[in-house]
Amino acid sequence: MYEQGRYGDAIQYFTQAIAKNPQFAFAYHNRGSAYGKMNNYAQAIADFSQAITLDKNYASAYSGRGFAYYGIKQYENAARDFSKAISVNSSYAEAYYGRGNVYMILGHYEEAALDYEKALSINPNLDAARANLNMILTAK
Repeated sequence: MYEQGRYGDAIQYFTQAIAKNPQFAFAYHNRGSAYGKMNNYAQAIADFSQAITLDKNYASAYSGRGFAYYGIKQYENAARDFSKAISVNSSYAEAYYGRGNVYMILGHYEEAALDYEKALSINPNLDAARANLNMILTAK
């Protein structure tokens, strides 16, 4: 469902999974991701937060919440969550990319470039990080 862009169906599915097992961090995470894709950032933040409450080392939940905070322009919260995701999993390319986006929007171009470079060293196929890095490098 989620992979096909059927986010409403995915939300219903994960809501049912949560009803059966309220301790299922994965279901909160995935429902949060679906809410995020639908630009329902408040609900995404709530679900990612619940996933984190259930599993303090859930790097993807921190990163997902970071992207949701980014979506509502709460950049300090976003940066904090991306940094936490990185501290939990130093090989999490998307968290470096997300934090790079925060740095870029705040005008911290050197830090953004470092995060984009790190993201690309982990995942060379992260085209959005490459595009943003190229924007920074060509602007110098």
